[in-house]
Amino acid sequence: MQQINLYQDQFKPEKTTLAANQIVLLALLFIAMLIVFSIYSYQRVEAHKGALAEQQQRYDQSQQQLTTLKQQLSQQDQRPLLETELVKLKQDLQEKQTVLDYLSNHTFGNQDGFSGTLTSLSKQRIDDVWLTGFSLMDGGQFISLHGDATQPSLIPVYIDSLAKSDHFRGKEFSVFHLEHPDDNTEFYNFRLNTQKDNTGIR
Repeated sequence: MQQINLYQDQFKPEKTTLAANQIVLLALLFIAMLIVFSIYSYQRVEAHKGALAEQQQRYDQSQQQLTTLKQQLSQQDQRPLLETELVKLKQDLQEKQTVLDYLSNHTFGNQDGFSGTLTSLSKQRIDDVWLTGFSLMDGGQFISLHGDATQPSLIPVYIDSLAKSDHFRGKEFSVFHLEHPDDNTEFYNFRLNTQKDNTGIR
């Protein structure tokens, strides 16, 4: 039988020793892997940033479109303004109609003489209503009064005050004109006229 000594040097495992250049190579390889991973991570982050910026841009565009649409709707929807103007016109017409109705239901006296007419007119004292002119024709039978008032509602008060005077009892102011204040004044201009019919003075 042949015996083999396993403890001889030839049967001992060989020890592998890395050279310095191999260690450096491995280190460089590791660093290269880190660089590649960092570049990959950076590209992914940049891609996410780009996607986020694109979404933000789309959102801003949508927000701008919404704002523009609201402005267009606001410009197109003029009905509230028109309705406001319509209400003002209706109110103005109603005020005129009120005075006309008042005039149609009140008559004034019929007497002669310029002096009596002037005296009666001079006695009228209604705050915020005043005459700016008047005309007397046919011996005072035809009368035209021009005046200003701060409110249309004061004109019937002025007419009622005339009705209480003896000189105007029996006369009817059947022609009425009212002008709304313009930008240069706050006063309502009014004109009251008596007119003739086939039976005489109204």
